[in-house]
Amino acid sequence: MVGALSRGSRYGLPETLMPVNSNVTLASGDLVNIQAGQLEVVDAGERILGVIKQSATSATDNCQVIVTPGLQIVMDNDNLVTTFGATHVGTYFDTIGATGAQVVDTSTTIGSEVTTQSAQLLCLGYNPQLGGDYDADVSIGLFMIFESVWTK
Repeated sequence: MVGALSRGSRYGLPETLMPVNSNVTLASGDLVNIQAGQLEVVDAGERILGVIKQSATSATDNCQVIVTPGLQIVMDNDNLVTTFGATHVGTYFDTIGATGAQVVDTSTTIGSEVTTQSAQLLCLGYNPQLGGDYDADVSIGLFMIFESVWTK
């Protein structure tokens, strides 16, 4: 599993689909922000606007983006330096990867004592049991967007 799968809003708000002009290639599930009026894939440390609902290329006039405060997502972890585990619930992470290949960077874990917007995602759940083949994939976690355009 690569990219983000929306699981609704932590605040109980419905998902809002917003058409946005795009001159870049984006894949379904990409976490994006907006720079100079254009959507782009977020880099580590950048605030997140939302999740791309459908793939878009430079030839696409509009692109659907899920934007809502408190957005919850399911994402895979890279497990390159630190292995994702149940003890990571309540800790914070950044993302890594380009369009179509974004995952949670487990080496960026910050403990629950974070007091500033210094990480993009807050881990809410380990192995969230999505059904089927995903149940056995213990590298998948449930996250809330923490570093967001909705926050200062």
